[in-house]
Order: sequence, then C-alpha cells, then structure tokens
Amino acid sequence: MTAMFFFLLTACSHSSMLTKFDYEKVERGTSISTVIEKHGDPSDIRFLDDGSQEYVYIERVEVSPRITEHVLYVFKVKDEAIVDKEIERDEPLPVIRFLRRSR
Repeated sequence: MTAMFFFLLTACSHSSMLTKFDYEKVERGTSISTVIEKHGDPSDIRFLDDGSQEYVYIERVEVSPRITEHVLYVFKVKDEAIVDKEIERDEPLPVIRFLRRSR
C-alpha cells in the first residue's frame, strides 16, 4: 500500500526538470523543440496577444526543510525559436510534509 501511494504521488507530481545551469546554456535563436527534447514538456505555455508563446519551466528549490522557492524559467517563443528569456521567482511558501506516526 505504501509503495502504491509513493508511486501515485511521484507520478502526479512529475514535472520537467530544468535548472538555472541548463537555463543559462539555452541561447536566443534555439528551437523550442530542442529544449523540449532535452528537458521535457514545460509546466505551462502562455499564449500572448502578439502571437508568441511563453514556455514556462519550474524549478523547486528547497530553502529550508519547510520552505520551497519556485523559480520559473520563461522562454518567449516566436515561430518556434526562442526570442527572449527571463527568470521569475515566486515568494517562498511553506511546504507541508506528511509525517508517519509511530504506533
């Protein structure tokens, strides 16, 4: 039962993996399909009024045992090529951890 719960938890929480190191290596002009092949699908795709898209990858950085910061790596894409990129940071939020009670 515990193994099944862990499997479901990790399956549901699976997301693409992109770190700051990876983000910095991606250059403007790179095809977004190259990024997707290497790092998986983005967490979100935002469709902008000018016809471009923003592909968003999220890195979860543990600040302390109870605080996790979300770093968003955003690639602005036009005609399948990255034309701009930026880093957005969410305010760190406390992480709720499930503790197993001893019986």
